[in-house]
Amino acid sequence: MTEKSIGNDGPKLLFTCSGASNVGEIADLAARKLFKEGVVRMSCIASIGGRIESQIAHTKNSPQVIALDGCDKDCVKNALKHTGLKPHIHIRLSDIGMIKGGTLVNEESIDKVVQHTKKSL
Repeated sequence: MTEKSIGNDGPKLLFTCSGASNVGEIADLAARKLFKEGVVRMSCIASIGGRIESQIAHTKNSPQVIALDGCDKDCVKNALKHTGLKPHIHIRLSDIGMIKGGTLVNEESIDKVVQHTKKSL
């Protein structure tokens, strides 16, 4: 399947890892904080993986799609890819010093991801 470009209408959409690991939890909590601050609109990666056509169409019309992955498995980026979507921004927590199974889930870790994401936008 070829990657499709993403349009210019609608909010910045953030798809996040919510995996069972510590980095999945940190990614999810950071995404929720960014949403509460009004920086992004969270969107459901399961709806993309489940190939919900209305959600895929909505994502294609977003001016900016952000994929926030906890580790190098890149589940979020790959779920988007399998529906022909490519994120404008891909952030992997392991690339910013988070260690799967090692980094503590705390405000410091969450804030590090929030600040990195804001700088990436």
